Amino acid sequence: MQIPNFLTSAEGEHLLSWAQNERGRFAPAKVGPSGKRRVDISERRGLAAPPKACKDIGAWLILKVRAVLPTVSARLRLQGFDSCRIVPAAVAHLNGGYGRPHRDPPPLVGNCYFHAQPRRFSGGDLLLYDTEVETGDFDACAFSRVEPAANSIVFHPGAYVHEITRVVCGTDRFTDARFAMTCAIWPNGGAGT
Repeated sequence: MQIPNFLTSAEGEHLLSWAQNERGRFAPAKVGPSGKRRVDISERRGLAAPPKACKDIGAWLILKVRAVLPTVSARLRLQGFDSCRIVPAAVAHLNGGYGRPHRDPPPLVGNCYFHAQPRRFSGGDLLLYDTEVETGDFDACAFSRVEPAANSIVFHPGAYVHEITRVVCGTDRFTDARFAMTCAIWPNGGAGT
């Protein structure tokens, strides 16, 4: 479920300014289960902000996400999200950035996109594959493509296999990146990871 204009222009600019100010704290993004996370550019190439920085900036975003969760959970036919735990994480994909097909641990994920205007990259689309949730099998030819539109948010079950297509950008400037504030959402106050 995609919600366009989830952020106001001012909120999107605020997130972009925050990311620029935190540039020195972004580090190569990791993959793998909690406790065994590692950098593996064959699986993911991007930069991630430290959790503490995301928690500080994400507090107001969490309130906005909570406000739409009743509608989102009803539309996606999910239960138990009346009381939930939301953990924000910021990622930046510069030229050549991508994420190979994978699943996420939280039952629900919200990807809130923001970037410089006008947009200075192409690609970076979110591909959501038709997935057999119990087994993790997916059809590589059957997917929905979601463009990372500025100030929009996309919600999807974490169990669905998804990927980020390669980002193409004419520069390696951090400010030209594809940014997302990802909200991991566990129902009924679940502990998550």
